[in-house]
Amino acid sequence: MDLLTPQAVCHMLSISKETLLQLEKDGKLTSIRIGKTGKTGGQRRYKKEDIEAYIHFLEKRKEDVNLIKEAVISTFGKKVLEENKLI
Repeated sequence: MDLLTPQAVCHMLSISKETLLQLEKDGKLTSIRIGKTGKTGGQRRYKKEDIEAYIHFLEKRKEDVNLIKEAVISTFGKKVLEENKLI
């Protein structure tokens, strides 16, 4: 099991540390505490497999959004959407 530091995850996802913490609070990513036991919990690490799965999810979601966008454009026409400032 490969573990990544928060800095490595931020670099992989091109996000800030604050965004990473928000993703964790929202339940989209889960950290593992290593090191010290007790109230502070030690250092946070992330499973590489989980981060790769999240990246795959984001790529799939982007593809789905593009397909929906293409369907809307083909249905309504690009000119109509541009006139109404929808794209």
